[in-house]
Amino acid sequence: MATNEHPRSLSVREGRRFWCVSPNVNNDRLATEWKRLVLLKHAAFMGYRPDGHTIGRRFVEEIRKGDMILIARQHKTEPDFVAFGVVQGDKAETRMRHVPPEDGNLGSLWRLKPFHTRRPPVGPLASVLRRHKMSLVEIVPDRSPDHRKLCAWMERQLRRKRHHVIQRHRPADPGMRQGADNDISLHLFIDRGKREYRRHTRSTIQNALKTEWTLLQDYKRWLRRQDRHLKVGRYGRLQSDAYEEANKNLIEAKSSIKREYVRMGVGQLLDYSYQGRRKFGRPNMALLLPVRPRAWSIKWLKPLKISVVWREGRIFRDNAKGRFSGGDQSI
Repeated sequence: MATNEHPRSLSVREGRRFWCVSPNVNNDRLATEWKRLVLLKHAAFMGYRPDGHTIGRRFVEEIRKGDMILIARQHKTEPDFVAFGVVQGDKAETRMRHVPPEDGNLGSLWRLKPFHTRRPPVGPLASVLRRHKMSLVEIVPDRSPDHRKLCAWMERQLRRKRHHVIQRHRPADPGMRQGADNDISLHLFIDRGKREYRRHTRSTIQNALKTEWTLLQDYKRWLRRQDRHLKVGRYGRLQSDAYEEANKNLIEAKSSIKREYVRMGVGQLLDYSYQGRRKFGRPNMALLLPVRPRAWSIKWLKPLKISVVWREGRIFRDNAKGRFSGGDQSI
């Protein structure tokens, strides 16, 4: 194998097998929800049951304690990475309580520890995912240089003293957990260079816009079957995602239920509502999200009179007694 890297940098543990598992475990539209569960439970999920599908059986019987599982897929020609970790336990688990409410077909899961969310190098990751289109595949280090580089990179992360992980049973943002009021306090202003911002690449922004557009189109088509129609609200140079004139419903779509997305959507709704108050009056405001958020994470929206609409399988639901979602019709 021709490579410029030092041999030690490409070493992998003898006897360890490496696997790639898709985060879209049931080959449906719930990939976002499954990713959330992967990060929350530190586990790799498989939707195919071990007694009814070859992939489900391989997931349970061939994977062993100490193996490495990479949770990723190729989605619309781009690598879609979630996490990776080492298999714990001697037997795969089958616990139905881990699946989303609208789905009851979970096959099994493996717990992972250590559990890493640091993104692998794009080149080897993309090369491996381009070759693998199935829900479960084995990454063989000796099969190609890219396979070996990816496996060796994951091995090196295990030896790092500081692991890039998400703590189990802890919400992604401590400021949104239940009982967060007890953690609020005032402090002297000391500039230590800490600012609340995130770096978003062009590809990240483009993927978010595509997700929002698809979500909006499905929502628009779903309402049309109820003889309800959405328009676009323009406020000078600003433009809202959707406005239902008949019911005075102002909608802003977001591609994620993460806090920064929700906060951005809330700001846009309040701005559009203020800008259009003279012509349209006070609207009913709602965020359109890809999955249902946790109740405690959106509790702060109630005083602002902002509701939430989310996709649930092939229908849409809301927390406003059907004001934004209507009946349970298929998309």
